[in-house]
Amino acid sequence: MHVEFRFHGTLREAAGRDRLERDLTLSDGATVGDALAAVLPEVPAVEPLALDSKGTLRAHVALRRNGEDVRSGEWLETPVAEDDRIDLEPSVKGAC
Repeated sequence: MHVEFRFHGTLREAAGRDRLERDLTLSDGATVGDALAAVLPEVPAVEPLALDSKGTLRAHVALRRNGEDVRSGEWLETPVAEDDRIDLEPSVKGAC
């Protein structure tokens, strides 16, 4: 399954690149979490910034699948499909 990952902000700096495209071997019913688990070994500095010690997405990290924020749905259990794009970026909060 072909999946594109895009890294933004400090996660891009940690990854040393802004994108990573891979053909992943994932089972039917694969999730965003499965795709991340398959690709994070290639960008090991990203993992502790994106996931906590329990493997849960950190609250300050925005994760989108094809532009849709997965935090408002199934989080890492969001299904992933052929040619999906997964964006990881630090959330920006604050006031003007």
